[in-house]
Amino acid sequence: MRTLADLPSEVITLVAIELETEDFLNLRHTCRDLNSKSFSQFLGCYFKVRYHMLNRHSLQNLLEVSAHPVFGPSLHTLEICVDHLTEDPPDYEPGTWIEPGRWMFLAESDTAANVNEEAYKYCLEDQKRLGECGLDTTYLTRALINLSKCRAVYINDTHRPWGAASQKRQTGVRPTSSMGRVESIDYIKRTLKVVLAAIMASQVSLDLFEISPGFNRQAISPEMLPLWQDFHLRQPILQLTPFTSLSLMINPEPHTHSEAWAQDLLTFIGLFPALKELSLHFHPGDNHGRLGTLSTSLRLHCLRVLSITATECAEDDLATLFLNHKDTLREIYLDCVDIIEEKGSWTSLELMVEEQLSVENFSRPDFSWR
Repeated sequence: MRTLADLPSEVITLVAIELETEDFLNLRHTCRDLNSKSFSQFLGCYFKVRYHMLNRHSLQNLLEVSAHPVFGPSLHTLEICVDHLTEDPPDYEPGTWIEPGRWMFLAESDTAANVNEEAYKYCLEDQKRLGECGLDTTYLTRALINLSKCRAVYINDTHRPWGAASQKRQTGVRPTSSMGRVESIDYIKRTLKVVLAAIMASQVSLDLFEISPGFNRQAISPEMLPLWQDFHLRQPILQLTPFTSLSLMINPEPHTHSEAWAQDLLTFIGLFPALKELSLHFHPGDNHGRLGTLSTSLRLHCLRVLSITATECAEDDLATLFLNHKDTLREIYLDCVDIIEEKGSWTSLELMVEEQLSVENFSRPDFSWR
């Protein structure tokens, strides 16, 4: 009599895709044939994309994965999550994880945090030591050196990083990704610096670098982004030249009352002179004219694809930005972008794009051409 193990690998993969994590792992333990036939799905589920945080246990695991002869080359995307501990543990659980590992924030939680204060203090001190001695940068750099097939690095907060669950078992509370405290803002600023420093030091060849955290409905603001001076490099621009795609989710309001919002953002984008694709997503939506302050000064000599999301602006703001890149710009994607009624119209902007630019794709809600 034929059994499940007799099915071809392609069918086993289709079955495995529909299984919950525990059931899938149980299937792989059933027999050697099923283990072998489901191996490609196993690699795709657990090693093609990895989620880690700047925690000793998590980074050591990443280093082990990167050095593995099979798992390491399978990793194509690395997401660094900003989960961390604060001086005072929360009184209530901030939210809950929803399958398959995505985080759902709650406005309020009635689940009291059952904190193991001794374990929490130990983990917090270890988090500080890791940063003070630069060991987090070292671990991440060594891992990226090994990850020759990695092509994208994300900084995000929507997935559960490896090690967060074990830390909760130790401390009794989940690490947070909120920016509700100054110490959290400082931690996230350092995370951005650590990730970029590791990318530069490892010289990993990436296609995409994305900073798109919502941080419990708060995106980062430009003054939190690292500048080249932060890396103590003589030729920082050359170190980041291979980057071709950058995606940023930016808060139009500064977190520390910086007066140099636009300049901070322009300086950071300037670290990537070879960009061919740039995506700017304002979160929450921009109704302060931030795009206008960027449009006159932003110039990327290789830019081919430009995406802008969630802003209210004048027609001239968009026109100036497009014309600054008319020699190279070929694709424009606008989502939730409104032109202020008394400051222009879509009709004249679309006419300008058609007549003065060599754009192949132009897309906005209710309008597009290819």
